[in-house]
Amino acid sequence: MLKYIYIFLIFILLALNITSQVKEIKFGLKAGVNFLIPQDIGDQRTFKGSVLYHMGVVPEIVIGIKKKFSIQPELLFSAQGFKERYFVDTITKDNEFEEKFLLGYFHLPVISKYKISTVFSIEAGPYLGYLLFDKRKLNVI
Repeated sequence: MLKYIYIFLIFILLALNITSQVKEIKFGLKAGVNFLIPQDIGDQRTFKGSVLYHMGVVPEIVIGIKKKFSIQPELLFSAQGFKERYFVDTITKDNEFEEKFLLGYFHLPVISKYKISTVFSIEAGPYLGYLLFDKRKLNVI
């Protein structure tokens, strides 16, 4: 895993070393909602979805004479999770449990953008995701 992080950081440094061609740097914020819609897997377990969030900082480094090409490294945090209910004995429906899972991810995509027009662009690039924490809480119902 550490090898991939080093490769990713080298890519970022190489991308940011193009300062002689940099025409403009724009900064922005990104925020959104994460929806989890569970699928039913039968009688034994029931899942409840969650509505959580993601947010981060988004710089865009415009390169080139015509300002059509840019590099956009993003630094994002994403919270994800769900609830699960199940019975230890599925026949008698005894000992019901509820577990809550909460996951926190750090995401670092580096996106290369080519603007076709003012409305459309083509984007591609590597993406690094790292699990910061995973919390699990068990309740007996």
